[in-house]
Amino acid sequence: MRNLNEEAQKVIDEYDMLLEFDLKKALATAMIGTSLATGPFQAQAQQVHPVTQVGKEWVHDNSIVPKVLAGEAGGEGEKGMYAVACVVQNRMGHTGKTAEQVVTKRKQFSALADPGMMDRNYRQVKETADKIAKEIGTLKDVTGGATHYVTKQLYDKKKGNPKHWISKMRVTKVVGNHVFGTVK
Repeated sequence: MRNLNEEAQKVIDEYDMLLEFDLKKALATAMIGTSLATGPFQAQAQQVHPVTQVGKEWVHDNSIVPKVLAGEAGGEGEKGMYAVACVVQNRMGHTGKTAEQVVTKRKQFSALADPGMMDRNYRQVKETADKIAKEIGTLKDVTGGATHYVTKQLYDKKKGNPKHWISKMRVTKVVGNHVFGTVK
């Protein structure tokens, strides 16, 4: 069994290394606006266009925050997207990171795992999602300081499992179909 675990870890490490190279290559490509056939960092950067990997695609950060809001809570309307934006804002305050950095942190926002769904939701609520995303940083918090949220269904399923992070969540607010809180 140990050899299997070691082999699995090697595969994971190699995959992470490839993703890291692809990220650097995409960032450098965006910075110089050309192909990197001669190597990732040989040309001088002229203009920075930050990009983020979402699933298997690369997106420009200027659109990722409203898309995440739409993907996470577009079906909840303005009130739900506003509450999710408050969580983003609260995490920014705790971490010192930008909204883009918060929403693209690995394994934090499930909408990133399905870019197609995220884009479909975004097209339906674009104007509202864009407006809310622009206000992040100045929003009046309606979540009681929440830094996390889950659907009511997932909360009810996991709250009794002491090994799951949800069981450590102190509920601060319920908005629509989401339970908001802080993790102890």
